[in-house]
Amino acid sequence: QMCIRDRVSTQSTGGNSESTTMSTHHKETAEEVWSKEQQYHGGQEWSLIDNYVVDFSVTTNAFGTPQHAINEAVETMRRECMHYPAADFEPALSKMAQFLAAGGDTAALKSRLLLGNGLSELIDIITRMAPKGSWRPGPYFPLGDEMSVQYKEYERAARANERRILGNTEADRAERAAMLAVVNPSNPTGGYMDVPAMKAWIEATANDDSFVLVDESMLPWHSAAWLEHSLLSQTAWLQELATTRRIAVFVLHSWTKIWSCPGLRVGSVVAPTTEFNERLRSLQVPWSLNSAAIRFLELVVDDTEFMDLTWKHTTEWRKMETDWIAANFPHWECFGEAWLSWIWIKTGSDDEAERAVELARVGGTPVRHGKFGYNAPQYIRIAVRKPEHQAALYKAWQPLLTKKQ
Repeated sequence: QMCIRDRVSTQSTGGNSESTTMSTHHKETAEEVWSKEQQYHGGQEWSLIDNYVVDFSVTTNAFGTPQHAINEAVETMRRECMHYPAADFEPALSKMAQFLAAGGDTAALKSRLLLGNGLSELIDIITRMAPKGSWRPGPYFPLGDEMSVQYKEYERAARANERRILGNTEADRAERAAMLAVVNPSNPTGGYMDVPAMKAWIEATANDDSFVLVDESMLPWHSAAWLEHSLLSQTAWLQELATTRRIAVFVLHSWTKIWSCPGLRVGSVVAPTTEFNERLRSLQVPWSLNSAAIRFLELVVDDTEFMDLTWKHTTEWRKMETDWIAANFPHWECFGEAWLSWIWIKTGSDDEAERAVELARVGGTPVRHGKFGYNAPQYIRIAVRKPEHQAALYKAWQPLLTKKQ
């Protein structure tokens, strides 16, 4: 039986001498948290599981949230909650520009940089600002030509903006798209294009007078040299595309993954020109980042020790997981670069994936089912976690091993 926590809401009723508390109990699974109008995402089950250990369903950092930055963010909220946060996001904006410029022209990058309330806000703004027309995803169609398998928030924003969603059929490939959105590395499939491949794909796929959104949220796991593998290192090429073909390439990062802070909601976009950034800013609501998020970003970009630990151990711990899977489920197929913070797994069947998801949930180690959001019921996604947390997941999956034997 599923170990799902009751969510309890209380309501007080007044009386002359005492008040009575009435409780309304309702059980929820992660699928029930999202309404049919919303895009399904992972990361909801942790609060619904009584015996929760660790969340394998999200692709956040195995080391959790950097402690100094989050402690300071909490203290900032204690001191400043009665005040409005900085409307210009300072000093976080300047610190993020310095971080992304990596010794280059910080002032020039800052003039094209905008922070947002998670990446979702920025995705929505850019989609509304883009030229009218169809929307095309990245080149990841492992389940057939009708549906792309990549982070779905881009598609959600396009649908909300009443854009036609293109697939990979011959007819769709021939249609002119006003927008491209590619996640690189691709979450959840793990597909990855290096800089030359990405540039070639954009040049061949993007139409003139269009927008291209490149999501590099998972690229910081690559190595200490990750910015050399980012399109942010290609300023001249980005400006040439904008000038000669009027293709506007926006480079986006969600910082909730590498620094494990989805509760704070922080993201950024670097626009191709200052003018595009000014247009974005004109569409953004004020105070998108609260005081805690601004303080957190100000400090976390300087936490080199946290990043060094991430680069040192993520690849090692990911290999431990893939080795265990190969030894215990040799018919499962693992996808993704060796340095990524998750593994996309094709199990033996829809039923086996369902069972793996259920057992992980019961064991307090929820994993992401590809069935929801991605329409990939044979697939699961698991995060890279510390060895002691891996042991808890393996224990939860023991009934699968018994059944296999």
